[in-house]
Amino acid sequence: MKRLIRFFNNVNEIDKQLKGEAFLVELSFLLAKELGSHSVLLGIATHHNTAIETLVCIQNSERVENFKYDIKDTPCHEVFIGDRVCIYPKQVANHFPKDQLLVDLNIESYVGTSLLNMRGGFEGVLLAIDTKPIEDAEFASALYEFAAQRASLELKLMRAEENFNASEEFLNDILQQRDRELKNTLGLLEKEKIELQSSLRLRNKLLSTIVHDLSNPLMAASTNIQLFPSVKMDRKIQNAEIALNEAIDITRKVRDIFKMGLDEEKASSVFMAEVIEYSELVFSKQLENKKLVLSKNLEPDLQLNTVPTIFKNSIFNNILSNSIKFSPRGSEILVESSAHDQNFIDISITDQAGGIDIDILKEIETDSAVLHSTLGTEQEEGSGLGLKCAIDHIKSLGGEFFIEKTDYKSKPGTRFTLRMPRL
Repeated sequence: MKRLIRFFNNVNEIDKQLKGEAFLVELSFLLAKELGSHSVLLGIATHHNTAIETLVCIQNSERVENFKYDIKDTPCHEVFIGDRVCIYPKQVANHFPKDQLLVDLNIESYVGTSLLNMRGGFEGVLLAIDTKPIEDAEFASALYEFAAQRASLELKLMRAEENFNASEEFLNDILQQRDRELKNTLGLLEKEKIELQSSLRLRNKLLSTIVHDLSNPLMAASTNIQLFPSVKMDRKIQNAEIALNEAIDITRKVRDIFKMGLDEEKASSVFMAEVIEYSELVFSKQLENKKLVLSKNLEPDLQLNTVPTIFKNSIFNNILSNSIKFSPRGSEILVESSAHDQNFIDISITDQAGGIDIDILKEIETDSAVLHSTLGTEQEEGSGLGLKCAIDHIKSLGGEFFIEKTDYKSKPGTRFTLRMPRL
């Protein structure tokens, strides 16, 4: 017993210093020394437990090269199918005459025990062979049973660490792959950014050229109109002058944006009465041709806090033009206001155009990029962009947009409501 306890203590000492294969090597040296064995082998089962591949091989107190052998017709086969400890204190070669290793080395004794895996199954074998008999078989059995338990534990720890390292390597591979994908995506985005910037520069150059080229004939037309004596100017010429001045103002603001690098025109006060007056001028021909009545019911001196050019041209006139386009000849369009709260006011445009098509309503609700364009009541064409453009501008200016089917003076139509910040 003292001898066994001393061996336990020696194993505990190396347990504090070594792990993995280094621990198994030192354990094998201790076993060889303890019994004075010719050879100590620690091997792992392979080929469906029909062969052993040595992990540690000690011979004559030296570690030698590992090798592989079949367990058929060897004592190791009994370790696999029999008791935990298999021991032949003497004449082992006589019991296994087909085991050439035992014959070649003149082996007399054998002690071996199975190593178990995490599931309790056969993992391998720990054994000692010697050219002399084992004097104390009971001690040798206890010694190798303990050593096999400790070796099995170390093998389990090694497998766990291998699995962890494999998982870590797998995760690292995934992270590296994602990193490469991210870098590739960033590269593509950078390329698209450069292309977009180039496209924007080209667009800005084109727009600035168009604005410049438009401003010249507009200024010439305005100058020529001013040559007319004011007393001789009829209403149509006056309206043309107002429209020209508005167009010149728009081109000037666009030019200033390109020149000064402004993102957008600043918000300011806008009188709704002036917006309506401008719209009547812009659409005077269409209103006259279709004999439409444009009625107003607005809060007196109503002012909005918005961007004048965008609200007049891109929002209000876009929506009003839609109502004019689909209104039948001789019908009425109503523009009215109603207070929503202290900060917002609702401005609605109601027509008698039979009610907006359900498919267009769905396109608006799904925020379609381009709305389906249909011909007006007198074959007026549209781009499908006007209403969508108006909605986008309303949102950008902090407003809201509502559209619904309704009846106006007992005739079916559509009500477009703009909820805008008031001054």
